[in-house]
Amino acid sequence: MADATEKKMPRMLVGFQDFKQFIDEKAPFVDKTEIISELIGLKGGTYFLSRPRRFGKTILIHTIQNIFEGKKELFENLDIVKMDFRNDWEPLPVISLSFNQYPDNPASIRKRLITDLNDIVKNMTCLWTKRKRCPTSPW
Repeated sequence: MADATEKKMPRMLVGFQDFKQFIDEKAPFVDKTEIISELIGLKGGTYFLSRPRRFGKTILIHTIQNIFEGKKELFENLDIVKMDFRNDWEPLPVISLSFNQYPDNPASIRKRLITDLNDIVKNMTCLWTKRKRCPTSPW
């Protein structure tokens, strides 16, 4: 029988890929925001993040996306806020493509990618021309 003073084990989120969900559920995870701030601060262009399957690539990308979208409230107790990495936390446009749900044949991939990129261009054009209602913008 468990001791009444024993703390309940936190719920482990297995298979979840959304950073916000980890924060909302108060689920345990490793705070990598200090390393992320170093990665973002590096001078350079493209970075290839190679990790084995089920090793947190998607959650890492979602974390970076939430940083750029200015969602400071998600990071209140994490290293990146303590470091004062982003003073203003002003939302910035984020282009995000996930190939998770893409078809598996080249012609269909090409068609889907063109559609997705056209949607992104429309949304970014809307943001840059400062229209009030943009199709899919979180800003």
